[in-house]
Amino acid sequence: VNDPADSTSISNNYVRSLFEDSHGRFWIGCINALHLYNRSTDNFREIPMYNERKRIFTHITSIIESRDGEIWMATSGEGIIRIKDDCSVIRTDNQLSARLSSLHLSYIYQDSHGILWIASENQGLNMYDPKKDEVKVFNAPSLIGSNQISSVCEDADGNLFVGTLANGLYKYKREQHIFEPVPHPGNKALPVKSLLVDKKNRLFVGTDGKGMKIYNPEQNRLQDYHITSA
Repeated sequence: VNDPADSTSISNNYVRSLFEDSHGRFWIGCINALHLYNRSTDNFREIPMYNERKRIFTHITSIIESRDGEIWMATSGEGIIRIKDDCSVIRTDNQLSARLSSLHLSYIYQDSHGILWIASENQGLNMYDPKKDEVKVFNAPSLIGSNQISSVCEDADGNLFVGTLANGLYKYKREQHIFEPVPHPGNKALPVKSLLVDKKNRLFVGTDGKGMKIYNPEQNRLQDYHITSA
């Protein structure tokens, strides 16, 4: 495979994910391509992606670096991509992807226990334990209240939260291995788009059209956090 040439621009304007790893490499995930940004030349390099020997042009939805230094990428349609060392050519992890609930993935997150949480677009949440090489799927309605997973985060106390696009916020009960809904203001469904834990260990919840919420740990419920836009 010939090394791709650097370019002064990315291949398309729809960027879904940005990530800087511990080596200072800046990854850019687009709708049908993956790029690395070269600071010294101010150029972008497109990294070829393959499923077996077939070149793919897939939507990169989420990028993280795991504790052991691997780069993990969630894609919409090709499952998981894992990068250990060489990043000149990238291939999908078909063995792991085949065990997940879907190849259409929206988000990936590693918690303080080393567990990887791999969210699908509409087929629930996958829990992957790298040490045991085990996968567990959380589907609605028995183990979680919605299959449309948008975001995952963990606070400083080890509480894991999952946002869904249809039914609000959920908190993980590790002993029972289930997710319980977190009550929120109003009676309508809460479309959660993003989660953020700040330096004061406050959980902020961004929604689609319902404003911003903040988690009250004493009451185990969401409260309105007033900003100027819904």
